[in-house]
Amino acid sequence: MLYVLLFVSLALGKISIDISKVKRPENLQGSSSSLYNYKEVYYTGNLTIGTPPQNFSLIIDTGSSYLWIESSSCVLCVSFPHKFNSQVSSTFENKNIKKTFQYGGGEVVVGNLSKDIVSIGDGNTKISCKSYFVLAYQVSEFNVQIYDGILGLGFKGLSDDYPTLMDSLKSSGIIDQRIFAMYLNRVGVIFGPEGYGTKPSNLEIGGYSLAEYSYNNTFAVTVDIDTSPGYWQAEIYKIKLGSFKTSLPLVIFDSGTTLIGIPLDKFVEISEFLSTYGCTLNIYNEIGCSCFVASTFYFEFYMNSVILEIPTENLWYNTQGLCYLLASPMNTNFWIIGEVFLQNYYTVYDLDNKQIKFAPVYANLTSTYEDSWGQKLVISFITMLIVSL
Repeated sequence: MLYVLLFVSLALGKISIDISKVKRPENLQGSSSSLYNYKEVYYTGNLTIGTPPQNFSLIIDTGSSYLWIESSSCVLCVSFPHKFNSQVSSTFENKNIKKTFQYGGGEVVVGNLSKDIVSIGDGNTKISCKSYFVLAYQVSEFNVQIYDGILGLGFKGLSDDYPTLMDSLKSSGIIDQRIFAMYLNRVGVIFGPEGYGTKPSNLEIGGYSLAEYSYNNTFAVTVDIDTSPGYWQAEIYKIKLGSFKTSLPLVIFDSGTTLIGIPLDKFVEISEFLSTYGCTLNIYNEIGCSCFVASTFYFEFYMNSVILEIPTENLWYNTQGLCYLLASPMNTNFWIIGEVFLQNYYTVYDLDNKQIKFAPVYANLTSTYEDSWGQKLVISFITMLIVSL
């Protein structure tokens, strides 16, 4: 007991770990889609589960909330590199509660709710607590076997109100605030445009390091989150691409999605708009333009009087003489804001205050705008005041 108390006192505060960018192996046969390789990019972090600890590399995913790994006894699973052997962990608890959940790409996970010691970090900076996770005995439709499972960092509404790893770390006294921050480096995506910065991708739990990752040590904007569905979800003022614009879109910030996911009706509008510049839509629902045309278009996201951009060089993928928009249609009423956007900003996720903070990682990514609603409200108020007088 003394050792545990000492460990907690040393770990209280925050922990910073490097996370890795991984991609689909070149020798895996897949779709001939122009963006297939680009879509298969993930950011993974290492953790251990059990006593003695078993090592896993998990996708860092803000678009879900369960931590899950495959069971070593699973016969209906895919070939993930590492599987959890519950028989050799002295601290394992099987809660005998079946869980089934599905991801946006159709991937399905079925398993038992379990509990064990989860540790994240390296050496003296490692933090540990007993946490819920799903031990999967059926996994299907996952195309790429370059990770071992998923670490969900959403709200517990997506985990059937069972405490997430972040919840468990705080309730155990390991961290004093449910905050985590991510820096996603673009350098090293060999099949896409090279990115900015040389720092390794990083996940920080329990705090953040603004000065280290933002170019001007300043948050550009703070966005309030609607946590009712469990996602990092918000309604923002506007999204714009050239003369295309949509007002009051619902967006979900998702580090587990590579591209920008666009509601089908809006995707059709964008495709039709870009077709006037000679762009075409292929059979994989990918919009391809001449790279000269593509160089003139970029996404703008209007949030709380600040415009956050995905610059042109980060929004289009140049392959075989065409540039493809890094976006795909989705049968949803919300936009999914994936890595294509998040790679441009140091992002702080605050579960306690239900907010996300964005800090640009290099210059010329942000600007300001005047909210026309605010103008109308002021004008209406002045008009009413004059009339009343």
